[in-house]
Amino acid sequence: MTLELLTIVRKPRKKDEKSRSFSVRLLGFFANDWLWEHTVASPRVAPIYIAYLGSEQELGPFSANFRGAQPARVLGIDLQLPKKAPHRFLTHKLPGASLTIAYLPELFHLDPHGVLGERIEFVFAPPSGWVAAQARELVADFGDDAPDAARAALFAAYLDRRCSAPILGSLGFHLQLYRAALAQSWVAQLEDPRNRSELWGLHHPRWGLDPPVSVGVDQATFEQFLVSQTSIYYQKEIQHGTHRFQAGGRLLPFPKRAAEQLCFDFGFCAGDDAHGARRSVRG
Repeated sequence: MTLELLTIVRKPRKKDEKSRSFSVRLLGFFANDWLWEHTVASPRVAPIYIAYLGSEQELGPFSANFRGAQPARVLGIDLQLPKKAPHRFLTHKLPGASLTIAYLPELFHLDPHGVLGERIEFVFAPPSGWVAAQARELVADFGDDAPDAARAALFAAYLDRRCSAPILGSLGFHLQLYRAALAQSWVAQLEDPRNRSELWGLHHPRWGLDPPVSVGVDQATFEQFLVSQTSIYYQKEIQHGTHRFQAGGRLLPFPKRAAEQLCFDFGFCAGDDAHGARRSVRG
């Protein structure tokens, strides 16, 4: 996997000083101005998520400058965090290097903080290894649809944490809901960086994450969509002779540790057991 160089150049403050540069290797970034209001002036880009690699000696100075609102350039794009940006920075040691991620917890965590808002907003980018592991457990029931069934179960849990209406606890319904949601105008899939629409950025296929999708919809619109999809599912299941449906309740148990949040959200690297926090969509 070829990683692009991400570089910060600090101009000298005094005449006798030299400029300094700090570089790391970029794994990828996501940006979405619709989901986060920021104070970075165009054409600079404020990422909602960014991941980069380097040695410990490289990461420390780079992150300090990046957190201090210094712009970092890659492929002609200037990435910049506003001063006092609410991003969470996490660093993880890997063989021969270290990885740092910076992200907005409210958009990426399975469990948002605070009361329900007027809008449902999040970015869905589960670890590819987690999806593959769950799909192996679901293949007997879902066949070729097993990977999407795994994604759908987690996608439904993200929605469940952010909406007031109950969501059926059926994997079949989650798969229907997930695929129908991808066709809605309030769901955006990752675009090429040359096309800066709602959700865009750089994503390497071997990064270890599913290509992300973003959700931004008001509660009323989503509830209408949910009612419609629930009605379709009920009619389909009744025709097949199913009259009993699982009772309502929150989907997936609430994570107790930050590591478990990270396994669901994006993870540091692909793997079946990232941070020892693997958990089955079956409960």
